[in-house]
Amino acid sequence: MTKEKFMRLDSIRNKIDLIDNKLLQLLTKRLLLVKQLSFVKHGNLLPIEDKSREKKILQRLKAKARTLNLSRDFVTKVFRQILEESKNIQKNTL
Repeated sequence: MTKEKFMRLDSIRNKIDLIDNKLLQLLTKRLLLVKQLSFVKHGNLLPIEDKSREKKILQRLKAKARTLNLSRDFVTKVFRQILEESKNIQKNTL
């Protein structure tokens, strides 16, 4: 690999790293909101799990994925994991 190609590769990887860091910051913000949500749910005697809400979220995100040319399966897998972690945090917050 030439020095020029290596520098280009390194530059692209650095940009990906920056995006990864931003994703982590956004996930942290989301999960802090989830903790707040758990207190609201608990105070109003609402269940942690809301299948109807989860279904609506996934439908909305799959539709958005289509407009962004992202794989709907990929987006579904990622957000199912996020939703699972959100429920785990809610269970452990109280």
